[in-house]
Amino acid sequence: YSQPDTSIPTLSCSVRPCVQFTYTSLFGAFASYIFLRTGHLLLIILIHAWCNLMGFPDVGRIFQHPYRIVLVPCLFLGLGLFVTLFGTWTQ
Repeated sequence: YSQPDTSIPTLSCSVRPCVQFTYTSLFGAFASYIFLRTGHLLLIILIHAWCNLMGFPDVGRIFQHPYRIVLVPCLFLGLGLFVTLFGTWTQ
């Protein structure tokens, strides 16, 4: 028998699983879409391995970084290019 860890706030314990469920569901939809568009299973495996290697981005720290003047525009530029070119890349 062990005592529950009361140092972690209850809200944090309930929000974290919801965030994880949301981003894994979105990744599953993303991977399914790519597989249906391309039909390449190896591509999905490589994308999944890459995402596991890179981990979930800590976007909040970008806004505290000393080079945020460069990083924030690059973040939004990358996101915009991804959304814009996604359909073209999966044909």
